[in-house]
Amino acid sequence: MERIAFLTEPDDLRISCMLNPETITIKRSSGVKEKESIGGQISGYNQSDMPLLYTGGGVTYIEMELLFDVTIRGSGLISGDVRDYTAPFFEMAENKYGGFGSKGPKTVRMIWGKNWNIPGVITDIAERLDYFTKSGVPRRSWVTLRLRRTEDEFTISDLVEKLIQLINNSVDLIDSLDITSPYQQPEILEELENESIITVLNDRLDAIAARYYNTPSLWRVLASFNGIMDIAQNYENKLLKIPPIEALTKLL
Repeated sequence: MERIAFLTEPDDLRISCMLNPETITIKRSSGVKEKESIGGQISGYNQSDMPLLYTGGGVTYIEMELLFDVTIRGSGLISGDVRDYTAPFFEMAENKYGGFGSKGPKTVRMIWGKNWNIPGVITDIAERLDYFTKSGVPRRSWVTLRLRRTEDEFTISDLVEKLIQLINNSVDLIDSLDITSPYQQPEILEELENESIITVLNDRLDAIAARYYNTPSLWRVLASFNGIMDIAQNYENKLLKIPPIEALTKLL
């Protein structure tokens, strides 16, 4: 039986649950709010419902209750204090991670088999302890947590890896640039063409990739997109189309 787990990012620390939850509650709030003006809320006088402003976005919460019990046979737990196993869940909700000036809780992924893979942050967590020893050590814990779903951030390293896999699995440079997919797809090609920055090829492709994408690894993507089949040829002053990183992610 696969157990539900939380994978923290970016340190890839896996925190497994002892038992799977019996129920999961998903709550969704749409991105709407009541219209307001500088003077305050707009009146809904003579209307059956208040006028709304559609802001987009919204909020999705995933709520569950998890059970931990150090006395269950076959659990593999060593410590007699159940708090040793629930402490990592509270740690995920601490506001002490991230860069300077942007501290916050860890971004986590709720993973359960192949059906659940949800990125988010733990916004609320509560623990009810019982089954105490004579010395006051709790042996059972009921942990209730709420995960707020976040956008699935696609890192540049992920993009580089997947795009290069699309372009070539060969050591032959010419073969790696002579691709027929995915750039031959008309609708994707048209979108990339419209959003591309036009510049003059007056530097090495890896240097240009580093300048626009903050990584030289995407030079093969630039070469393929611009039909440069042999980098040994003289392409000086050639007009180079540079698709934005956001558009490239749509290929994946």
